[in-house]
Amino acid sequence: MSSTLSLEQHREKYYDAATGGYTYWPVAVLLTADPTDTLWKITDGYAHRPDLISAFFYGTPLLEWVIPMVNGMEDMIAESAADTVVLVPSKVRVLNALNAIA
Repeated sequence: MSSTLSLEQHREKYYDAATGGYTYWPVAVLLTADPTDTLWKITDGYAHRPDLISAFFYGTPLLEWVIPMVNGMEDMIAESAADTVVLVPSKVRVLNALNAIA
């Protein structure tokens, strides 16, 4: 059995009264800007949808918190408007950060 964890194993569940369901947030991960990050301009189809951006870059919507964290966004929905340029960490860098806490 591998000690490397998948993206989905690094999350914590909390109840969201606004939606009446559960939401998952990462546990103890801090990612900051890095020279290896990619600059990406948010297009209309991805505006205000960090879940779609996450799915596009990482293959899962569960990492919707990564890009807002790296870019210092406080409101990941409002601050991801079309034409906003953001730093996008590589999937490898995100996995390495997650595995560092395992």
